[in-house]
Amino acid sequence: MVHCTPKFVQNFGVFFVSKYKVQVKLNVINAYLNGMGSQMVARKFGIKSRNTVLCWVKSYQKHGLNGLKKRKNIIEYSTKEKQYILNWMKTTKSSYPEVAYHFNIPSPSTIWTWEKRLEQKGIDGLLSRRERKSVTKKKTNKINSNNTNTDKEKLKKLEEENLMLKIENDFLKKLRALDDEEDQK
Repeated sequence: MVHCTPKFVQNFGVFFVSKYKVQVKLNVINAYLNGMGSQMVARKFGIKSRNTVLCWVKSYQKHGLNGLKKRKNIIEYSTKEKQYILNWMKTTKSSYPEVAYHFNIPSPSTIWTWEKRLEQKGIDGLLSRRERKSVTKKKTNKINSNNTNTDKEKLKKLEEENLMLKIENDFLKKLRALDDEEDQK
C-alpha cells in the first residue's frame, strides 16, 4: 500500500501542487466501490497512481471520513506510543505503510524516522518536543540536586522497558496459541 501524498493535478492547463478535497476522494472511493477498477478510477479523476485510489479506499474503510481529511493539528505521539507502535511493527513484521494505515499515521516516513532515531540515540531519540523540553529542564535541575533524579529516571526507563516487554510477551503468547490451534486442526 502506498500512502497518499500531494499530487500534481492538472487544472485549466496549469499544474499546481494540491491536496485532493474530501469530496473528490469520496467520489473516487464511490466509483471504486461500485466496481470500477483502481486504474480506471485513477484515469477518470486525473489521479497519478492507482495506489492512491487504493490507499484512500482502505483508509476510508478503516477510519471513515476522518481517514480522508487533512489534519489541521499535528499529532504528537508520546515516547510510550512510539515504542508501542515500533514494537507492534516488529512483532507483526509489518511494513511502514501497513503500520501507518493501521494506526492512522499520515506518513509512513514518520515511523521510519522513529525507528532510525531509536537505533541511533536509544529511547531518548523517541522523545517528543514536549518531553525533550522537560528533559532539558530536568538536566538543569539535576545539576543542582542529588542523584535521586537519575535514579528516578532509571526507574522510569526500566518501567517503560518492562511494559514493552510485557506487551511483546502477551503478543507472542497469543501468536503461539493461534499456531497451536492451527496445528491441532
